[in-house]
Amino acid sequence: MDKTIEFDSQVTKKDLIDFKLYHNFHSFNGWFGVVAGIVFLVFGIISIGNTTITYTLMLFLFAVMFGIYPIINMMLAARKQSKLEIFTKPMHYVVSTDKITLSQGELTEDLSWDNIYKIKFSGRNLLVYINASRANILTLETMGTNALNFVDIAKEKLKPFQVKVNKQKLEKVVK
Repeated sequence: MDKTIEFDSQVTKKDLIDFKLYHNFHSFNGWFGVVAGIVFLVFGIISIGNTTITYTLMLFLFAVMFGIYPIINMMLAARKQSKLEIFTKPMHYVVSTDKITLSQGELTEDLSWDNIYKIKFSGRNLLVYINASRANILTLETMGTNALNFVDIAKEKLKPFQVKVNKQKLEKVVK
């Protein structure tokens, strides 16, 4: 039986920030930056009064560069990206067991289930990865209970390791 659901997804600046932070902090590099920032901060605090002021300031500068700057940079990039035309209008999705059809205005694209790398739940949105770093953000706020149906279809069409969604947590957010 062919299941089909339709919904719109409007990605906001907050959704883009959520995606960027989720993607960053679910990787080695993201956590390495935080740990390095904390280590530099601790060494900077320890060095106060024990070394030159230049060395202490350098440690604090490294703490900011590794720990705080990447987060601020992601937020600024999301703010800039959210002003692009693709994010100012909602994306319409038609999801079936055959394919996913995305449309926005006059543009339409079909995405086969074979082209999907993985699907994750960020706690706020569903992330449909096309490759390791490019994803479509499906906002739960606009999807509503269709999110549960979407995950059911995805679990039918994809391998279990490709759908990383805790359905109980998703149900709590949707309802």
